[in-house]
Amino acid sequence: MRYAKSRNKLVGFFAPDNPKQRAMIMHFVWGVRSERGLKLKDTIRICAPPIPIKPNEVGVFFGLSNATFREWRAMNRRNGKYVYIDNCYLGDRGFHFRVTPDAVMAQTPEEHPGEDSNGKRFEALGIRFRPWRRSGRHILVCLQSELYFKLLCGTSRQAWVERTCRELRQHTDRPIILRDKPNRDRSFGPIEGQLENCHAVVTWNSTSALEAIRRGVPAYCLDPNNSFRTVCQSDLATIEEPMRGARRLELFQWLADNQWTKDEIESGRCWTTIRSR
Repeated sequence: MRYAKSRNKLVGFFAPDNPKQRAMIMHFVWGVRSERGLKLKDTIRICAPPIPIKPNEVGVFFGLSNATFREWRAMNRRNGKYVYIDNCYLGDRGFHFRVTPDAVMAQTPEEHPGEDSNGKRFEALGIRFRPWRRSGRHILVCLQSELYFKLLCGTSRQAWVERTCRELRQHTDRPIILRDKPNRDRSFGPIEGQLENCHAVVTWNSTSALEAIRRGVPAYCLDPNNSFRTVCQSDLATIEEPMRGARRLELFQWLADNQWTKDEIESGRCWTTIRSR
């Protein structure tokens, strides 16, 4: 995956009413400028009103919103190159961020190797695994935002919940608990409490699956493009006999190599690694 021909032609897309998107795009652009000695005006344009991507440009996105989704979808349809930034897989949100070329989440170690840290980036997070749980009472269904379902799943959140619970009911009579996505207006308490005595977690493609896995709770991710499929299952017909994969450490080390601190993004280290690998 190389971006050499278009390294001087980055265009950052952010909604004018979303300061967090704008701030992270600017951090990334500063990093590119630091690495290449470029002027800010040469590396970023704003997506309001929508601006078409030019040939050989690399789009940069932080999350997706109604304002930026059109450009992201256009780049996917024409196989254009882009960099996607979002909340981290592991560690503290607001300090670490996942950064992925040409995908919303890392797909495979071959396609998205990240930084080859020999496990040191994961080790620095101080995360420890609990043994796999062999029994539990309920199934925890973790939701994502309505906008996420609309933009990336092509369905409403309610429709996904109904379809998922209906399928679960075909294979289990365990209690099903829904956990909504916490946001700045609502909090549902730490997920740790709901993982106690939990048989399995089910989600579309949420990092809640990682929280479950590291605590020894089997997880199901129904998005076929999820990053966790070496340890997660997607077939709900197996819900009574979930997989307890042996490759948790390998998965978490790889994910840690595909996320970065703000300082690493702003210094250009993140972009240098992505562009070269």
